[in-house]
Amino acid sequence: MLDDEDQRPSGPPAGARAAAGGAAAVGQAGGAAAVGQAGGAAAGGQAADGAADGQAADARTAGGEAADGRDAALRAVQVALLKEIDEAVSKLERARIGEATREHLEILRSLLKAQVTTYLEHFVARRATLFSHTSVMYAGEVGTPGVISTTFRGLLEGGTLSGGQAAKLVSYLGERRSLVIFGDRATGKSTLLNSLFELISVDERFVAIERGPDLPALKERSFCVRLGVDDHTDIAALFAKARRMSPGRLVVGEIHREEVREFFGLLAEDPRVGGLATLRADTVSKAVDAVVAAFGGDEQYARELVAGVAPAFAHMHSDEKGRPRLAAIWSVEGMADGELELREVDTGAPAASELLAEA
Repeated sequence: MLDDEDQRPSGPPAGARAAAGGAAAVGQAGGAAAVGQAGGAAAGGQAADGAADGQAADARTAGGEAADGRDAALRAVQVALLKEIDEAVSKLERARIGEATREHLEILRSLLKAQVTTYLEHFVARRATLFSHTSVMYAGEVGTPGVISTTFRGLLEGGTLSGGQAAKLVSYLGERRSLVIFGDRATGKSTLLNSLFELISVDERFVAIERGPDLPALKERSFCVRLGVDDHTDIAALFAKARRMSPGRLVVGEIHREEVREFFGLLAEDPRVGGLATLRADTVSKAVDAVVAAFGGDEQYARELVAGVAPAFAHMHSDEKGRPRLAAIWSVEGMADGELELREVDTGAPAASELLAEA
């Protein structure tokens, strides 16, 4: 189902650089301590992973306490670093230096403090609800759905996808084949989508269309333009803007009905662009039908356009314990008797026909 849901001052004197270096050294020491504490916390979380399913609640609580401890440690590092920067710069300011040099020290103080604050607060804000190693195991027990911060390897090791499925997804990305990840609510669609970004070259130009916090992994990419969209956005104008940016990859967090035509239209116009999106639907037939229906009645045109793009559809679902699993991958192979021809990709995983979700 589709929801209807932008005179540089000269360098500081040598003394100032030395002081800054001292502050940085203290920061590194503090950072090392924080990393040590975080590592200990992560180790605790990993130990919990090996426990029986009956201990899941205790492990989840321990993981949350460990994450809180890590955040507290990072906050302490931030406070210590800011204090060291202030003390180092103030010590230099008390020396007999010229007024011009004093101005440079104030600029330096502001820059250093801003960098420390921005980095650490950003890191804490990005903290996952669960550790990446335990996220798959306990995903079903998280009350609020959202993107789990983990890696593609983490999903593979956690059993979300098989080796054959992983190899096929990597192959599709290398071929710039468009991929639609579909599934019901809170089944790991956005988690899988975000994990794929690390497999794409860092110098590729991304254009992302997003309504909410579905694409946190794109914050780490330098060549990425993120275009916000809401209920009042001119969708055609937004995609026209995206088109002018000549993206290598076009990403839509969760594609809505009014975005489908523009999304596939852009991909059909320029086969060099690889499309990535998520879609809410619980079977592949419903996913394809939703895409076709979004064209507003011109079904033959819609099918021909989608067949030309030839996307793959990846079905995410939750297992009996609420853990995300990649059920199957489907490939659009063209048209047959006026209908889109779908083929389930053989990845060594159980056939989708064996799953209740695809029955």
